[in-house]
Amino acid sequence: NSQQSDATTQEQKDSLDSILKKQKQIKIFNELLVEADVVTTLQGQGPYTVLAPTDDAFKALPEGLLDTLKKPENKDNLRKLMQYHIVKGNLSAESLQNGQKLPTVNGQEIIIEISDGKTSFVDAKGNTALIKTADVAASNGTIHIITAVLLPQ
Repeated sequence: NSQQSDATTQEQKDSLDSILKKQKQIKIFNELLVEADVVTTLQGQGPYTVLAPTDDAFKALPEGLLDTLKKPENKDNLRKLMQYHIVKGNLSAESLQNGQKLPTVNGQEIIIEISDGKTSFVDAKGNTALIKTADVAASNGTIHIITAVLLPQ
């Protein structure tokens, strides 16, 4: 049992960037962070709260959108999208309040909606993403794995 607590302590010392890479259900998110040059933000001091959509969430985007975003000429849009999934501050799921507005690294806000004990994030277009896995701890913040891709204005 003591080995397990050591592993937990060790994991919490890793930065958001390393811990995100260990999550198997968010491979696309990790690839896009690299493509958008946003990874360095997550290696920084923080603290940040990262809202990481699952691979299924990315696959649910309108057909062709992801490929379009990956084109070099759309790098700015991709960066804005990725920065929209990073909130300033270290926010645990239970600290979130209904109606709370969260400032993202890209300058726009995401709104918290709590209903029937479920917490979701509402993007600029009114889409909602539920928390699938909450409070994955890192040395410089927290990760919430979410069920949809949040789209900025």
